[in-house]
Amino acid sequence: MSKADIINQIVSARCSLSSSEIKLADYLLNHYSDLHQTLLIRDLASNSGVSEATVSRFCRHIGYTGFNQFKLALAQNFGDPDAEPEETA
Repeated sequence: MSKADIINQIVSARCSLSSSEIKLADYLLNHYSDLHQTLLIRDLASNSGVSEATVSRFCRHIGYTGFNQFKLALAQNFGDPDAEPEETA
């Protein structure tokens, strides 16, 4: 998944998000290039000013099973050598 794919997912879902999720979406869009340094849910929640539960809900709203799958997509996008390909069912 490319940066454009992740950004498009966020932008596409924005109109159906709660106000807290929009706050997170805006943070993600404005700080995308720094996200590889913030791959802990508590750090992302704290930095964006939302709760960890909001981060989890947001990830599901944009098409991921949860934060871990979203984090993996980000890591793969940034070329993390430790990131493993997503398993398919």
